[in-house]
Amino acid sequence: MVGNRRQETESHNLLKHLVAAVLRSEGHEVSIEHNFSSGFNNGKIADIFDKTTGLVYEVQTTKQTKVEMDKVRQYTKYCEVNDVIFIYPVMFRMQNLLNSALLRDIKKKLGAKS
Repeated sequence: MVGNRRQETESHNLLKHLVAAVLRSEGHEVSIEHNFSSGFNNGKIADIFDKTTGLVYEVQTTKQTKVEMDKVRQYTKYCEVNDVIFIYPVMFRMQNLLNSALLRDIKKKLGAKS
């Protein structure tokens, strides 16, 4: 986790890796916590950047139209970004996933502690 670590929950981080894994399984080149740096300044950090399609995937806890519009405006300044897709963990039953054997398997593959 990079950026705003205090607000990123375990489900947020897991969902990022899950989306990235699905995209990779489809043959996409994907970067997690992709930093769009601009010169000497640190740029905007995307949860997931699909280099194949130019799509940024952002995991949001709740729908916040103004925040999302700001993120779209910031990301689309970079020529390699075509669009931004927002994903809400609420769409998935994350609590069930967090308590599952799947999570333990994913953590094991990522080399994380159980």
